[in-house]
Amino acid sequence: MSAEAMQFHEINFGPCTHAAPRSTVFVEAIAQENLDIWGFVMVRTIYGDDAQWQEFRRRWHKAIQGQMVAEKVAGIEEVRDRLRFLWVEDRMLDGTTPDTVRRYVCLSIRVMLANNNYTDMSIV
Repeated sequence: MSAEAMQFHEINFGPCTHAAPRSTVFVEAIAQENLDIWGFVMVRTIYGDDAQWQEFRRRWHKAIQGQMVAEKVAGIEEVRDRLRFLWVEDRMLDGTTPDTVRRYVCLSIRVMLANNNYTDMSIV
């Protein structure tokens, strides 16, 4: 991927037009399931500029925190403290295919869960 393609761009969507926070399907589903943790796997597949990667993670964290507030999503306080992101960084995945990433992540999560090892999870 070219350096131009990896550049970060600020996007301004303007003010929120909702009069009140809305409950979302995902909040209701997570609350109903009473999950201890929930979240997403984030996989780095391009290596080269570590400073740019750290900037991406900083912006991701800031964006997530900005959205996980009761003023924007009703009921979010019930589930946000259980949100985790599993950040996968392995240079072996540099430039790899989505199928290889899927197999790598599935195997890694199975091992982690089998060992009750959640220490690799980065808390938002």
